[in-house]
Amino acid sequence: MLLYLLAILAPTFLLIAWAARHRFGARGLWTTWALTVPFVTGACAYKLSGWAYHAPDAAVRSVYYAAVALASVGVPLAVGAVVLERATRGRRAGALTIGDVTPALRAIGIAWLATVATAPLATLLMMVVDAGYAALRP
Repeated sequence: MLLYLLAILAPTFLLIAWAARHRFGARGLWTTWALTVPFVTGACAYKLSGWAYHAPDAAVRSVYYAAVALASVGVPLAVGAVVLERATRGRRAGALTIGDVTPALRAIGIAWLATVATAPLATLLMMVVDAGYAALRP
């Protein structure tokens, strides 16, 4: 399931991050990450924790699901952003031209592969979060 989520979410994120990187430099790429991760984390935590149904332990569960979402989505997207930044290093920010398409697709493809390849690490991080939650829970 995580691999599927990353395979679908990562290309969208990386395309937007590449465009932001191309237009605004590294700051645009990391701003895209900083806006995407809290949105995805918050959406997962809200939906899965029971806030919508006024569940009694929704606050505790929302922290747990936020940590799981950060580990499972935030870390792989950060790896993809780092790879995208390195793949596009040396290119100056500016207007998009037709000559930018091939290098952009190559950089996005490499970053996507790195993001998807991080799925086992993300699964391990989710297991660590889950074990910590289980240890704290009575």
